[in-house]
Amino acid sequence: MALESAAKISELVDTNPAGTDQKAQGDDHLRMIKTVLQVLVTQAVAEDSADTDPAIWSPERVHQAVAQWVADNPTELPVSHSMKMSKGATQSIGAGATTQITWPTTDWDQKTWIVGNTYVPQEVGIYQVTCVMEGATTAQMELHARKNSTTVATQPDKNGEMIVTALINMNGTTDAIDIAVTNNSGSGENVGGDVTTNYLNVHKVNGDTV
Repeated sequence: MALESAAKISELVDTNPAGTDQKAQGDDHLRMIKTVLQVLVTQAVAEDSADTDPAIWSPERVHQAVAQWVADNPTELPVSHSMKMSKGATQSIGAGATTQITWPTTDWDQKTWIVGNTYVPQEVGIYQVTCVMEGATTAQMELHARKNSTTVATQPDKNGEMIVTALINMNGTTDAIDIAVTNNSGSGENVGGDVTTNYLNVHKVNGDTV
């Protein structure tokens, strides 16, 4: 007969009893199930902070254990942080040129990693980059999110608005994030203006590099 020896739920075998077992053997399975239930209920009633078997913990007990681990191991948790820079004035982009965007205003910089118009994070990890920029409604322009001056993601001008997002893997030492605009038209054009619609936001995604 296919009958396991079990004293707790994790020891039960899902595929038992086998289809070939005799009906007379069913009482063995029932007695084993009753034994498992009795042990489970007894342990649950007696459960306290000294309990070492997570398999029989209640949801409340699991929550308590996780909360305690977080309190005891604060340095083990990945930390998220962010920055935001914005423009309060327009910037001229020459005809046929790709120009780095300047950011006159630092809205916040939690780690003080802004260097000029670039962001040079000093923690290895994946960083979410989001940039919104106003362009001329008739211009042929492109917005670039860049790593070390190389484009990672780009978005063309759509009715005067450009939005680019990217996840960028940073080495935590020398890698730098910046934004640039390419003007594909035959004349100089302006970008930027209102601080609420022209900004760069970067935040670290929890976890290390891919």
